[in-house]
Amino acid sequence: MALVRESVSIDAPAELVWHAVHEDVRNFTKWTTNVKRVQKVSRGAPGVGAVYRYTLDTPAGEHELEIEHTEWNKPKRCAGEYVRGPVKGTWSYSYSERDGKTRLTYLSDFRLTGVLRLMTAAFVPHYRSGVRDNLRNLKAHVEGTD
Repeated sequence: MALVRESVSIDAPAELVWHAVHEDVRNFTKWTTNVKRVQKVSRGAPGVGAVYRYTLDTPAGEHELEIEHTEWNKPKRCAGEYVRGPVKGTWSYSYSERDGKTRLTYLSDFRLTGVLRLMTAAFVPHYRSGVRDNLRNLKAHVEGTD
């Protein structure tokens, strides 16, 4: 398994950051660099059990990845599993708010599957850099400086 952990401080309340990350999927591509599309594929409201399909643009080509929410504790923590696609494992977003600012920490513990598993060592630094870029973009998006 590979572990990626990145954090960012955003000058906004946790509720606003949470909304941008977990509820405003139609604007998700405004702050992500590798996501081409996001689609909710399960019925019902966002929350535990919700499944989303991401179309990703990666160095290895376009891939679809589905995630399922296993934890939904708004606006403190959202976590889940990669359930379909080239990645298996878990992910989480943790939120800590103080004085109107939010510290967001993303954690992913994963392994690549299929032919991509041979690229894990090369993929992890690229993925970590992409997460870091996306968190900076999220900060600009939420703070209105993008």
